[in-house]
Amino acid sequence: MNVDTLIVEDILLLMLGDADRAPVTSLDGALGGAVLAELALRGHARVEDRRATSDPLEVIVAASGDGTLLDPLLGVAHEAVTAAPRRLRTALPGLGASLRTPVVERLIERGLLRRERRGFGGLISTTRLPATERHETRLREQLRLVLELGADPAPRLTALIALVSAVGTLPSLHPHPRWTGQVATRARRLGRGGTGDLGVEAAAVVHGVAAALSTATVASPPTSGSGLVALSVLVGTPAATRRACSLADRQESRCAR
Repeated sequence: MNVDTLIVEDILLLMLGDADRAPVTSLDGALGGAVLAELALRGHARVEDRRATSDPLEVIVAASGDGTLLDPLLGVAHEAVTAAPRRLRTALPGLGASLRTPVVERLIERGLLRRERRGFGGLISTTRLPATERHETRLREQLRLVLELGADPAPRLTALIALVSAVGTLPSLHPHPRWTGQVATRARRLGRGGTGDLGVEAAAVVHGVAAALSTATVASPPTSGSGLVALSVLVGTPAATRRACSLADRQESRCAR
């Protein structure tokens, strides 16, 4: 994985490709979980006694470690858990809600996304943020090597797969990587404590976050109603371009998937 990107940047690239279907709460939770996972991998976050609750959303994450975090996105998240330990129920959406815009802007600045504004008949205006081919292609290839061919992932890739799997985004990435029963099983295993040299404390955070995201995603009611316009931010890739459509279109299979 590109060492110049954070887990939160990579997960946003992958999830925005499914933004016309993914609930907003899933994206915010995933972004919040990604920064907590990154902090844990760097030794700056830990789980307090996980045995105190059987509910993944009630797991408490606290700050740990010394040293200054130079990255502003991680710094804000670290300050939040330093001020007071946070339950994942509130930490995930709370941290994630403030991250979407700054992460998108940083990806644009780095050339990993580009902004395109389009109008439809002078009535509807949308903004597309297509991902650049090179980075997303490399990222998806790394996912394929691990999930399809069984390669051992680096810790950051383990965390990314665990989070993307927990919020249900992996099937939308088909065919890169392909969505099969074997891929689903391996992704779940990584999210629940499989291979990937995370370290004890980092593994507790990553697996705790994945379990909380999975619980929250299952509990979230599906969006309902007709005539709702598509999300204002849409992302496509060279391999899979998506077009804006209404919820009614999607329900009647008139929207390109």
